[in-house]
Amino acid sequence: MGPLRAAELVEAGITTIDDLYTNYDKLSRQQLIGVQHLSDLSQPIPLQEATALVQTVQTLYPYLTVKPTGQVRRLLPQCTQVDCLVTYTQRQNNLIQTIIDRLVEAQLVVDTICMGEGKFTGVVRLAPHLPVRKLCIRTASIEEEACMMLYHTGPDCFVDAVVKKGLERRLSITEHSVRKLLPHGAEGDSVLTTRERTIFDMVGITFVPPEQRK
Repeated sequence: MGPLRAAELVEAGITTIDDLYTNYDKLSRQQLIGVQHLSDLSQPIPLQEATALVQTVQTLYPYLTVKPTGQVRRLLPQCTQVDCLVTYTQRQNNLIQTIIDRLVEAQLVVDTICMGEGKFTGVVRLAPHLPVRKLCIRTASIEEEACMMLYHTGPDCFVDAVVKKGLERRLSITEHSVRKLLPHGAEGDSVLTTRERTIFDMVGITFVPPEQRK
């Protein structure tokens, strides 16, 4: 929820969490999901559970590569959400929908917060005795994997530093590609980067293991 929306709710007399529970009609669908599962989503996720959730996604899709990103890849003892990247070698129509359908069949998905091209965010439950957790799944081609792993492992300040170093070397680094910058600032052809380490080499930085990125 952004500051403008929060201000609107305050103007409407909604000033506490308890007020939200009695004013569901004033919330968006995404906000409603957050309020309904607030108690669970406020609990930190042990790294062991977060890792098990990523492994479960991999088990359901043995022909795809599923890797943890975000806090899970950085090996934080406790995470606020679980992020992972699903990599494919051949583009498939509606891949993200296919993945989520399988998770629904496995009775893992409790609710969908949002889903679009190449991304799903929702609340899931790994086992009946566990709280619901926020899960974000992104999909990427094998050509995008290195950049996606860099960007979505984070933290933002670390990624920003790598991007800045790239600009100093006339390279534009996004979550999808590394491109050479032409003399007038336009982006040229993408540079093949199949390994995350290659991006570090290109910008002149010693590779930093995910758990040391701060």
